[in-house]
Amino acid sequence: QQLEEEICNAQLEKENISRLSTQLQQDAKKIKQANTQKAKQAQFLQQKSEQYEKLIASLQGEMSENGYSQDIQHGTLQKCHQEIKSLESQVLPLKSQLEHFADLPPNLELAKLKVEEAKQELIRLEKELSKNIDLIHAEK
Repeated sequence: QQLEEEICNAQLEKENISRLSTQLQQDAKKIKQANTQKAKQAQFLQQKSEQYEKLIASLQGEMSENGYSQDIQHGTLQKCHQEIKSLESQVLPLKSQLEHFADLPPNLELAKLKVEEAKQELIRLEKELSKNIDLIHAEK
């Protein structure tokens, strides 16, 4: 009886070991498949990485051929734009001051001539005003 129990226990252990062995074989097969899949994926990603590195090198060469420099990077251009805006805001009040002199001729002789013409016009207008005032007094 004890022998039969030992045989029965041994058979149960054999079945457990057999089941565990089968399970381990299945797990090993799944792990192997997963590793194969990951290796394929790693190979694909490696190829893509090499492809992108070649593309980057090609595009950098093309940029150099087309005259690219650090001066025309987006950040640099934004800084330049801000500087331009700042300078424009400083120039605006100066332009408004300059507009007062826009009617003046570009050289001194012409400016003197323009002033003389304005004086003559003023004298003519004063005479006309005087004449009109005299006419108004004469009519009274």
